[in-house]
Amino acid sequence: MGLIEILGDAAWEELCLSLGGATPGEEGIELSRVLAAMRGAYGENAGFGLAQRAGSASFKYFQTQFDDQLKLTSLEMRTRLLHARLREGLKSMAACLNREFWMDVTFEECEGDWYWRVKDCAECAGSKSQEPICYFTVGLIQEYLGWSAGSKFHPVEETACIARGDEACEFHISREPID
Repeated sequence: MGLIEILGDAAWEELCLSLGGATPGEEGIELSRVLAAMRGAYGENAGFGLAQRAGSASFKYFQTQFDDQLKLTSLEMRTRLLHARLREGLKSMAACLNREFWMDVTFEECEGDWYWRVKDCAECAGSKSQEPICYFTVGLIQEYLGWSAGSKFHPVEETACIARGDEACEFHISREPID
């Protein structure tokens, strides 16, 4: 839904046609193929930008569909201090991705910052690149942080990527927003 929101219906239908007429989400149509088709259609930079925007747009659909598991809107979560709320939300999102999408996402806290490590990345599966390419995930994480922190921008950077030959995709998540 986030991809459709960003691309629009006509561009989405055209993208589906480029994937053989199948609708992404159907068996055999992986997120990595959809995002690669976007980069092919719009160019690398625009494709990455669209992927990041689609990840951001997808957060609200993710939250709505899995609210009972995420508990991001629960009274307990809303009354936590900001850093505790952000940390617990990132943990909850990682756990939900593991359960619902059979991903292997772990959350770590180190030296005051947070890290997501994704071993089975659906976004870059089968891709090869010199640079990290998981912009959809960056957008999803940033949107959660902005939503939970009152629109403050927390930098998220992919520091390792399976497409680049790394063991896992790793995301460095800044605890402190940019003022």
